[in-house]
Amino acid sequence: MKVIEAAFVFFVVSLMLSHITVPPRSGISYEQQYVLANDIYLELYREFGSSMYGDSLWSNISERADRIGEELSLCIYVKEGSKEKETCPIERGAYIDRSVNGKEIVVGVGK
Repeated sequence: MKVIEAAFVFFVVSLMLSHITVPPRSGISYEQQYVLANDIYLELYREFGSSMYGDSLWSNISERADRIGEELSLCIYVKEGSKEKETCPIERGAYIDRSVNGKEIVVGVGK
């Protein structure tokens, strides 16, 4: 009888523990970071259009990255050609890259 009770308790405890999700150390999962990076790219594209793939709006994009980083309390990385903007060092994050007419832009998010 004790063996059956012990097996039942083990089963119940393991079932309960299987539903506990431990958040990653950074507090945000890789999948969430990837989705945020994509959302930030879409926000930049909505605001600046395809002209964000050129030199003329880089200072505006850089300022916008700073504001987004402050709003989200995350590090933001944006690179277009040889120009890079990193609001703070990203130790662990997700990056996306998008190309339009042979020009590439990279957006990253992390902690």
